[in-house]
Formats: sequence, structure tokens, C-alpha cells
Amino acid sequence: MNAIRIRKTLDSATVHLPELEPLIGRTVEFIVLDDTPAFRQLETRETFFALAPPDPTPEEYAANMAEMWKMAEGDPKLTAFLHAVEDGSIDIDAIIQARGLE
Repeated sequence: MNAIRIRKTLDSATVHLPELEPLIGRTVEFIVLDDTPAFRQLETRETFFALAPPDPTPEEYAANMAEMWKMAEGDPKLTAFLHAVEDGSIDIDAIIQARGLE
């Protein structure tokens, strides 16, 4: 089996391929691949965080965390999350990279 690679921009449904003239009369297989990238990064670190509200003041942060701890009573998942937040063990950069944003 011989392979011939032809890269062309399609202008219509009718394609003229003079490179294939030696194969006229033979059974051949055509495989058409679209070279358009399957994924185009639309978001960057800047756009990811652009919509975030400004950081709270230390007083606002303390009040928010106190409210969250009240909500976490009896909820082990939220309690574990709040411990991770306070320990600083949530790696935002790793999350962004895992999502393919950078």
C-alpha cells in the first residue's frame, strides 16, 4: 500500500487532484482530516480572574469565614474544605493548569 499526502484548502465539494492520476482505475481509500485545532484556548489566567470581585478586607474575610464555619457545622465535606482554605493547601495554579487554561 502506498500513501500520498495532499494538503489542500477545499473551495468546493468537487475536488481536482492531478496528483492521483497514476491511480485512476484502482481501488483507493480517501481519508479527509480537518486540520482545524480541536481545542482553542479561550481563557487565560487574566480572563479567569477578571470577573472575580476585589479581595475582601481582613475584617470582611474574618466575618465571612466565621459565617462559613457556622454553615459547616455537621457538614464534614465543607469542614474539610474550610480547613484546606485556611491551611493554604488549595493550589489555584494547579487547578488552572489541569483545566488547560495556561
